[in-house]
Amino acid sequence: MKRVSYHIYAKAVIYKGGKVLLGKKRKGGNHPLSGQWHFFGGAVEKNENPFDAIKREIKEEAGFACDIINGKPKPMSDIDELEWVPVNSLKKYLRTDNPIPQRVLRFLSS
Repeated sequence: MKRVSYHIYAKAVIYKGGKVLLGKKRKGGNHPLSGQWHFFGGAVEKNENPFDAIKREIKEEAGFACDIINGKPKPMSDIDELEWVPVNSLKKYLRTDNPIPQRVLRFLSS
């Protein structure tokens, strides 16, 4: 029997007041989103549930705990910039050839 290998990823859309918080991946390196805007998230580690993965990724990338958004987020780790983007401007920031941004845009626009 052929063994199947797969990876599980978790993404978060941080929405507040008609805007979504996006991070811009640091240029250079081997990451496929290098230099591009994206939603926060990443690979779910072994024995980690997706909710804990989201909390960890937000803490690593934006520098705040996702259940406490009172302070101003600041870029961390491999993120150059953070920006609150109005929902109607998301297409200018995100690759829309990817199914995740397409679904998020449909959901937020409905």
